[in-house]
Amino acid sequence: ELLDGDSQGANLLLSVLAMEVGASLLFTPEYSAKAKGSIHELAVASQMMVLAKGRQTPPKDLGLDLLILKEKRRIPEEVPPRELVEASADHKFEADPAGSFRIFLSEGRIVAGNGRITVAGTSARKVLNTLIDRGLIGRLDHAGYLGRELERAEIALRLGRSYIQDEPLWPIEKG
Repeated sequence: ELLDGDSQGANLLLSVLAMEVGASLLFTPEYSAKAKGSIHELAVASQMMVLAKGRQTPPKDLGLDLLILKEKRRIPEEVPPRELVEASADHKFEADPAGSFRIFLSEGRIVAGNGRITVAGTSARKVLNTLIDRGLIGRLDHAGYLGRELERAEIALRLGRSYIQDEPLWPIEKG
């Protein structure tokens, strides 16, 4: 609650310190939005410390972790073909005659509405497929845009973040 930082690392560090001083009781609140999930994180961190202490090793390579957005080992990238077409940002906006959609999150679901119909679901794929199946998208570029925005909405939903259409999910995307 008193740190403006992601809670996974803070809870893991709290567990490390607690083990070092022999504490057997840990407390973490979940009062604010940024602390949501802290009880689970602290439980996992405590399990990690029990395993690490039993094995007499650092709290890594235990079969459980608190890595959420980062990964322990990257999968090697593929080597591209020799001939590439460089992607272009040049695209003239043209409104979709089938209409546009407002995308938002509500009650744990992704919602896409255009005034005539509202589609809701828990995955970007299901929402987009429903829009396509009902003939509600008339342009390929609009389908691509909706796919990107619905996927961003799903990421926000899964991570417990806020989502605003056409706005960056992360502060590092700004500017």
